Amino acid sequence: MSQRNACVALTLDLIDWIRAYEVHIIEQLGIEYRRGTLIRWNNGKRPFAPAERFAPAWRELSFHVAANFWRLFQAEASLNATEVVAECTVRTKLPIG
Repeated sequence: MSQRNACVALTLDLIDWIRAYEVHIIEQLGIEYRRGTLIRWNNGKRPFAPAERFAPAWRELSFHVAANFWRLFQAEASLNATEVVAECTVRTKLPIG
């Protein structure tokens, strides 16, 4: 497997792990708990997804990354990994660090 293929696979696995974590948190602790933890993100200065959309948004991000990874990798080769993730995040309205 090439490094690029490994990078794609690892990136998609990570996104799916985060999505599964979000589903698990809602199943175990409830949507109200998740709303309370995410409310801090909604400061009006960065993209925000409500708790109900958080897990589905991660899934959408994985589809977006899978569909566009090669284009992002080649066309934006000068960007670092954080900037590429940020670009994907902006396109899918997900909060990041």
